[in-house]
Amino acid sequence: MTALIRLPAGFADRDFVLASYLELFVIEGELTVNQQRHGIDGYAFLPAGYQFDSLSSPGGAIVLVFLD
Repeated sequence: MTALIRLPAGFADRDFVLASYLELFVIEGELTVNQQRHGIDGYAFLPAGYQFDSLSSPGGAIVLVFLD
């Protein structure tokens, strides 16, 4: 699946495990994955089984998401 998602300012989620891989590409704003910041053009590949401690976007973001 491929999706373009808009995360509102103040978005926060935590404590979950991925059932399949997830790729994130930040188009606008900033996304923080387990304390690692990804700004514009930021990319992250997260394998199945990846443990999220935190996922947040204090100022909001537009993110292109690819997942299986």
